[in-house]
Amino acid sequence: MKNMKKLVSLLLAVCLMASLAIGASAAEPTTVDVSGGTGTSSVNLSSTSDGTLDGDPAATKMNVAIPTILPIAVGTDGTVTTATDIRITNNSYGAVKVDNVKVEAGTGWKLTAFGSKDSLAKVKVDSNMIGFKLALGGGAEQLTNAENAASQTLIDGAIEGCYMSGNGDQSANSIAISYDAIVSPVSEAVVNASVASVLFVICWDAVKPHPSIAGGTCFPRQLLSCREGFTLNTKRILALFLAVVTCLSLAVSASAASISDFKDVDTKAWYAEAVTAAMDNGLLYGKSKTQLDPNGLLTRAEMAAITNRSFGCYKAADISAYKDVAKGKWYYNDVALAVQMGTYNGVSSSSMQPDRAITRQEAIAVVHEPCSLILTITPRRICPSLRMRRKCPNGRCRT
Repeated sequence: MKNMKKLVSLLLAVCLMASLAIGASAAEPTTVDVSGGTGTSSVNLSSTSDGTLDGDPAATKMNVAIPTILPIAVGTDGTVTTATDIRITNNSYGAVKVDNVKVEAGTGWKLTAFGSKDSLAKVKVDSNMIGFKLALGGGAEQLTNAENAASQTLIDGAIEGCYMSGNGDQSANSIAISYDAIVSPVSEAVVNASVASVLFVICWDAVKPHPSIAGGTCFPRQLLSCREGFTLNTKRILALFLAVVTCLSLAVSASAASISDFKDVDTKAWYAEAVTAAMDNGLLYGKSKTQLDPNGLLTRAEMAAITNRSFGCYKAADISAYKDVAKGKWYYNDVALAVQMGTYNGVSSSSMQPDRAITRQEAIAVVHEPCSLILTITPRRICPSLRMRRKCPNGRCRT
């Protein structure tokens, strides 16, 4: 843990050296005398509503078109047809992302697990049940389950397919919405009945500087291609280390807007800066909107979720061999992503123990694999002591 803190300090030092401050220039002009010399002019930026130098201060305007209806039709034999030309289009100057997608059952209707229409063959007619599937931009399919009949979160944090460029790049400023459904039988014909609603949360695809780096970004936002199935975001790696060092607990439920929203977190505590960095980078959520449980234990599944979010995992492995990872659990997809990434391979060939608290040695083993990727972007001449080697039987540590 001590060495991990040193690594965080090293990364912060690199950030400080690389940061760029765009601040106020000196009031007095630089004078070059008759013998020659150099002068420096600061380039000062002001964002204004009309683009003029003396205009009213204003941020870039967001303008994203979201479809108002996702039409579905169910035939007399239960076959469902959906639209194939539904898209979300970004008409803003800046890049945006779909950060959250939630589906809610309509009045008198209930959400159920999506699957074959035959799964509803035994339910009573007019049970008003709908299973829903959605994918954005060709990304992974997200399915409803049978755990919550009223409301379910399909996407919590942008994944592959959720990102859109600004309208200056017409080739990438919109994403397709691919969806499907299964619907329980109805005894009477229905027309344009609102059986469910889908809430898309759109936000800027923005770089958030670490709170200790005033006036500049900590790491480039550029995503570096690594092993198949995930991408490496160097800024998020810093937040990952901070989160690991603090050993905070994670839940995939409601998130809070800022650390001050959590009533059980002391904003002056030693871990406050690390929590803020993890939240700003989309790694850490709360047990509820007001509870973080900073003194709780981190489970193996929660650690997997943090790591996946840090490295932008998007390809899942087949984890059917692990009998203790149920498909209906919130962490099922995160465990599958972690196995594909190579950070997890189970405590045995058939057990993952996702709900057990993770040990310190397991946590370090989990971050060991991604750390080898950090070395590919960290020059040895800057960090000659950063070397990590496996000391595990057959080169594989059980995580």
